This record gives sequence, structure tokens and C-alpha cells, in this order.
Amino acid sequence: MNIKEYWLFKAAHVLIEKYGYQLIDVRPIQEEIWLNNPKKEAYGLVRLSLASGFNIQSIEERTHKIREAIEQVMSTQPTFWDVQIDDEGTLEEINPDGMHCVISPEALDNGFVQQFPELKDAFVKVEDPNQELEEIKEKIKAMRKSNKPMTLIEQVKSLPRGTMIITAVIISITLFLMGMQFIGYDVFAAAIFIGAYYKTFVLANNEYWRLLTTGFIHIDIFHVLMNSIALINIGSFIERLYGTKRFLIILINGIFFGTFFVFAAEGNNLVVGISGGLYALLGVMLVYLYESGLMRQPMIRSQIMRMVFINVLINFIPQVSVLGHMGGLIVGILLGFMLSRKPSWAPLRKHAYLALIVLSMAVVTLAAQNQNYLPLYGKTDQWVLDIAEDVGLKGYSEMMEDKLFDYYQEVE
Repeated sequence: MNIKEYWLFKAAHVLIEKYGYQLIDVRPIQEEIWLNNPKKEAYGLVRLSLASGFNIQSIEERTHKIREAIEQVMSTQPTFWDVQIDDEGTLEEINPDGMHCVISPEALDNGFVQQFPELKDAFVKVEDPNQELEEIKEKIKAMRKSNKPMTLIEQVKSLPRGTMIITAVIISITLFLMGMQFIGYDVFAAAIFIGAYYKTFVLANNEYWRLLTTGFIHIDIFHVLMNSIALINIGSFIERLYGTKRFLIILINGIFFGTFFVFAAEGNNLVVGISGGLYALLGVMLVYLYESGLMRQPMIRSQIMRMVFINVLINFIPQVSVLGHMGGLIVGILLGFMLSRKPSWAPLRKHAYLALIVLSMAVVTLAAQNQNYLPLYGKTDQWVLDIAEDVGLKGYSEMMEDKLFDYYQEVE
């Protein structure tokens, strides 16, 4: 056995047991252990590894990508320490990613060991290193199993603010709609009344705001639960990566363009749901994973393939707006290129801006030429006006009645 392997696992055990660090599961190339401790900001993220001179550049690139992925999940940027275990020599230097140091039995006086003095115990000679190593590995494995999963309340509290608020809003609106249905109102008419996309009302009274508000309206529990789960998974990732402001910009653009695609190419449909925004978030995530190189990780690539496969299948479900999904995804991919940070992608960023402008102009032109206003649903329209009158909006009801009469005369 390489004695350095024993030192590596013993050092990890000391940091976990004595200093409150937690294991982070990654797939190691050879021997490396990732640890984090949010309470120690200056030493928050630690990578312990064996010193190696083989393919150093490749290891550095991989380490950088893993560090970025961990920071996104943690939604913080703790100081990163890349600590190598060797049998001789010492080193402590600052690099672009954080701190890099080498610790060995002959040099236990560097800054990292001074911060964690009990690490010196890791380098004490033992009679049977092989047996000690197996015992240490078993202890670390037991610690991994003993980590308690987060409760539901803890998981909700850990969500980024934007994702949590949007999820709460769409669930609340769905419950409100179910309440209206319970007291006797038609659920489709109620959805139109509170802001669902409905081409007749958009054109009859210039209610173009419906292209956005429709994203927050869901008609049934299954629909809102599926979209809420997707929003929490993808939205949390994007919001931690780009911040709340950009997360909201991506989501809103996805909803708007997804609905705009439907408006420009189809007739009078009722469209609800945040799916266009979700597809925009998915598009941004795909671009980021490709840009960062994380797509090359087998585990991440397989998860993405499953996600894409499921979303493709969803488009074959009856009454699902394929155009809405397509519009959101295209805009998301363009925004992903616009938000990229890779210097070599500068031309792509410029082309993405131009493509978004051209796309917007093309959809506006198509919408202006689209003469498909059918089918008309006179009974549903009347139910919407009845709801408005029942809640005290008699003026709106009477105004819309006149507008709809003129609209029917024009399109029939």
C-alpha cells in the first residue's frame, strides 16, 4: 500500500471528525476527497489529493469544473483550498482558483496545518498502515451514511428566493382556480378571466399582457405539480448560477416568446402554464453545461439525456402546446449564448443577439399575417363576462361585450 493513501484518508477523517467538515461525493479519477464546511468561509471548500505529476493540466481543468459545480449547488463562493499530500516537500501559493498547498510529514508548519493543528496526527507512524487504512475508510463510509437528509421544510428554505416565490405564486393561483370551479364557475372561463392566453380576448381588446400572465396560470393539480417540480430543479440551478435578476429575465422571456409563437402561428387557443419559461431555462442550462465542459461528465450527460427524452415525449401528449415549448427552448438557447463567459465565444454572443432580433421580427411579421381567428367560443366568452360582473367588474363586462360583438362581426 502507498503510505500516502493512508495519510490522505486520515487527514480527511480528522477534518470531518474534529472540524465539522462534510463529504462531497464526486467521481474521483484516482484518489481525491472533497470536503466542505460553510461555517469556515476562509477554508470552506477543500480538495485533498495525492501529489501527482501525471497530466497535471487535465487534472486542473477537471478540478476547476467540479469546484464551479459545487459552488453552484452551495449557492456560495467559499475560499477553495487544493491540498496535496506528499511524502516530502511543502508549498503554499495563491492561484486563480484559490489556495494551493502541499503538506508532508517533514513540513507540517504551513498555514493550512496551523489552522487545523490536529492534522499532524494524520502523519503519525502506525504499525499496520493497511489495517488502519481500511478502518479509516469504514469510518468515513459510516459518516457518509449517517448524514441526515434535509427535511421538506429545510429543502424549501434552501431554495433561491426567485424560484420559491414563483413556485408559490403558481400554486396559489391554481388553488384559487380550483376554488372558483368548486363554487360552480367553468374552470376555463375562470382561467381566461384571471389572465390566461386566449386569442379572442387578446385581439378584441388588445390584451397582449395575456402572453405573459398565462405562464402563472394552471388549470389542474397534476399540471402545476409537474411544472413546479421542474421549476424547482432547473430554476434553482439557473438562479444560483446567474442570480435572481437574470433567472427572472430568462423565465419571463421564455413564457412570452413561447406564447407569442402560439399567437403567431395558430388560431383561437386557450394556453396556460409556465412550460415556455421552463424550456427557456432548460435551453440556458444546456448551453452552460456544454460551455463549462460538464456535459462531458458521464453522470451529468446521462441525466440530461433522460431529461430531454422525457420532454420530447411530453410534446406528444394531447393538448400540449408544442409551439409554446419550441419558442421557449429557442429563446433559452439564444439567451444561454448571450450569457456565456467563454472568451472564445464572443462571436457567438454577438450572433445570438442578432438572431434574437431577427427571430423577434420574424414572429411579429408572421403574427401580422396570421388570419386564423377560429374557432370562436361564444358561450365561454359569455361565462367570462358573467364572472367579471359577479365580482363587481360590471364596467369591464359591458365594455368587453361591445368589443366582442364588433370582433365577431369582423372575423366571421
